[in-house]
Amino acid sequence: MEVPPIKFDVSYQRDEPPLPRLQWVWMVAIFLFGFLIVGSLTIHDKHSPVKESAAKMKEKALEMQLSTKSIMPDQKSERSIHFFEQQIDDLLPESKTSASAQKLRVVLRREDNQEPFKDDLKNLARSSKPEDQAFAKLYANPAPKKEEAMNLLKQIHGNEVSDRLAMVQVKETFGDKEIRSKTFDPSRYYGLFTFFFLGSFGLVIGMILWYIYFFQRQSGRMLPKGLPMADIDWGRADRLLLVAVIVLMTFVVSSYGMAKLLPKTMSGIELFEFIPIFVVIGICLKIPIFGWRITAESVGLSFEQMPQKIGWAVGTFFANIPILLVFLLLTSALSQFLPGGSHPVSEELLKNPNAIDIAKIAFLACVIAPIWEEFFFRGLLFPAFTKAFGNPVYGALLSSFIFATIHPQGLLGVPVLMGIALMLCALSYQTKSLVSNIILHGLHNG
Repeated sequence: MEVPPIKFDVSYQRDEPPLPRLQWVWMVAIFLFGFLIVGSLTIHDKHSPVKESAAKMKEKALEMQLSTKSIMPDQKSERSIHFFEQQIDDLLPESKTSASAQKLRVVLRREDNQEPFKDDLKNLARSSKPEDQAFAKLYANPAPKKEEAMNLLKQIHGNEVSDRLAMVQVKETFGDKEIRSKTFDPSRYYGLFTFFFLGSFGLVIGMILWYIYFFQRQSGRMLPKGLPMADIDWGRADRLLLVAVIVLMTFVVSSYGMAKLLPKTMSGIELFEFIPIFVVIGICLKIPIFGWRITAESVGLSFEQMPQKIGWAVGTFFANIPILLVFLLLTSALSQFLPGGSHPVSEELLKNPNAIDIAKIAFLACVIAPIWEEFFFRGLLFPAFTKAFGNPVYGALLSSFIFATIHPQGLLGVPVLMGIALMLCALSYQTKSLVSNIILHGLHNG
């Protein structure tokens, strides 16, 4: 049985008469979105080149390997097992000029139960920095006595992986059996194992769900219901875009204004930044905009049939895992060419926040952001752009591109963010609702 053809009907079919055009709104929107996209991609990336990000990722991966090794049985007798041979070879070009690379090669050779390369030790011994010279003496042959070794360790006060690993190796030599697990927490390994297990489970579930969905579509079931505002006229599309411009301007002004007016040390300052946004959204849903009032129901904010909407959100979350994997692989391939950075929320979480801060971040990411972003991107921009192009595919692509580029992860984050945004557009088109989108958005952020 053939799959029923997808028909995109965006012609005006409402009983109300068409509204007069507000064409100037599109010029304002083009200028505003262009300004924000260029600013987000250039200003942010200027301070976060991808080479630095890639180096940090390699460092974290190495720490994970060392955490994994800390729970493995002692391999000193197995001289043929070289866990870090590839990393040592990869560091060779950099070690010609970098003391950090030289030190890392030294400690990784020792991890593989091999003697450090003499060239690395000679270069460190010739360094003008006392900490590099102390590092070379620690691994000299013959090795220093305990008292001398401990004094040399005091001169190595850096936070690099090589410095911490040197401390572990030296103290292990003198009988400290707990220093490795204290320095490279083995719980990271269990967390990574859990992550990969759940990810693999989700990948299988996602592929099964895609099979079920396409099978149902071939049977003529699970057909998309369309956008909540698929049949609006140009005048109403203009007003949707106008509300989007108002909401976005409120977000920009509120974020900047609250940062200036409120003390930075004030707890929960980020929550105050969103108060004006929700006030403006509430006003726009209550009063007519140039003769037409947008209601919560008209944009898809209806809480009827909640079990089905929750089911679609959870199912789409798992179905999105195979797609996100493809985009992540694409991002990895592009990481050597495109600049990128981390999200401010990620940076906050890396600072080891307390329980209250984590709860605040979770509330912002899983509740506040999904509500207003889904209203803005899928509730307003998606149908407005769909009317402009006459096709929801192009409307989804443009609204998703804006969604991805306005976020602060830079060009490198665009593929993954666009993948998430496109799936959110597809879910909105499938269910004719924003409620499932808000739940799915919250799950992703969580």
